[in-house]
Amino acid sequence: MSIKDTDRKARANYRKKVERLSIDLYPTDTDIKTRLAEIDEPKTTYIKRLIREDINRK
Repeated sequence: MSIKDTDRKARANYRKKVERLSIDLYPTDTDIKTRLAEIDEPKTTYIKRLIREDINRK
């Protein structure tokens, strides 16, 4: 089943509103890699929660 043209346009419009963030973890970042492997929630959710907690502390 192919994607309808209207769905394709809607997805493209939504992607314009999204900001993508990428990080590189080097071999020296094993503590971060280990922590991310231990968490029970998606990495994105975890990182967003940490940032929001940091914002609320200020």
